[in-house]
Amino acid sequence: MRYQHLLLSTLTGFAVALNLPVSKDLNPTPDALPVEELRDIPVPTHTMATEATSQDIPYATKSAVASMTSHMAVSPLSVVPAATHIPLNAAGTSKNDPGINDPFNNKLKRDPSEVAHQPHKRAACDPQPTLTNRYNVNLANASTFRADPNIASVANNANPAPTGYFQSFKNLQGASSAMNYLGFVNVNTTKGYDVDFCAARCNAKAGCLAFNVYFVRSPTQTPGTNCPNPPAFANIRCSFWGTALDAKTATNRGGGNFKFVSAVAGSNGYNSYKLGARLNGYNMLTLNNSVMQAPLYDCTHTWTYLGYKLLQAGSVDPRLCAAACDAQTAYNKAHPAHGKGNTTAAPVTCNAFGSYILTRTTTTMVGKTSKVTVSQLGQVCSLYSYFWDKKYAVNKAAFDDKIHAKYTYSYSTFYGKIGAGPTCNGTHA
Repeated sequence: MRYQHLLLSTLTGFAVALNLPVSKDLNPTPDALPVEELRDIPVPTHTMATEATSQDIPYATKSAVASMTSHMAVSPLSVVPAATHIPLNAAGTSKNDPGINDPFNNKLKRDPSEVAHQPHKRAACDPQPTLTNRYNVNLANASTFRADPNIASVANNANPAPTGYFQSFKNLQGASSAMNYLGFVNVNTTKGYDVDFCAARCNAKAGCLAFNVYFVRSPTQTPGTNCPNPPAFANIRCSFWGTALDAKTATNRGGGNFKFVSAVAGSNGYNSYKLGARLNGYNMLTLNNSVMQAPLYDCTHTWTYLGYKLLQAGSVDPRLCAAACDAQTAYNKAHPAHGKGNTTAAPVTCNAFGSYILTRTTTTMVGKTSKVTVSQLGQVCSLYSYFWDKKYAVNKAAFDDKIHAKYTYSYSTFYGKIGAGPTCNGTHA
């Protein structure tokens, strides 16, 4: 790992000055990303029902917030400060399980309503709903489809920024594959490649923060043994996501099914300005691609970092982090750490949190060729006792040399409860 470190001697001296027991394995940056815990984290996946004309994966914000609150009551963050060995609550230490088997994530993934919205699979050689080839696209094969100049012209001249959105990529030959998939719809309006239609559908969909509109070479029949390579048509599709999209997510270039080869072209991506939104009752710092590397203690000599959660289901939503923060405070108050070496009179309260999208880039060798894989892992909520200044947002990446991985952060924001937290120099966090 490569982090900016403080001097160990300075930290040790600070702990001694506070008359606290000092750990032999003092970690000078406890809120640095614990990459060892993330090595085996599976990448969130999804299944697109491409034989249908639409697919709806529902998301309910209120239910997600309620699930987070109840989840934290039974799976709280419990950090023993590395400098002191003193737990923050009676649960003692934990490994900060990032969420492989997190019941919060699994509850959302297994929502019965999600299953109910899955279309039925078509039988081999069944006809599929088609669109008129209004742009005279060359459908001969996947290569001619991708190279078709009409597709490129349509994508390049499409609306670059529907109201409430900004464009994140244009005219690529891959559709987005990211976390927090919310469904798709085939576009069959009088405008054809209709970006405004996709934006309206995203606006009407709970949790939708981005959409991808693109051409896809699709079969007129479901390929099968008796129809291995049916005629193609130029489909237009928009997919919906509860995360941010960029060019690195546009990795789905199509694939083979029997002898039929699908392909993607004219792919445009749009992100909502709702990403990193403000919350009522909170101050907010926009950190972009950096995250906090806070001091060890706040001004009341309270260990400031309370731990983190990695959320791999639902939609990127700072309200989930706010719910986790409140629930952590409630847990700490109900389960004080007295009797376990904690001499603090008051329970440690969560008064601030960070929220960001975590992306992992790995490089592997395939023969003599290096292969780079970019994957969104989830939304991270990191909890703190204090609303720290933006000058501490100096952590821009984390590295795990063992698996040749680099972790980066995007849409990073830091929130602090207005009027809450320890009083320092006469002001609240």
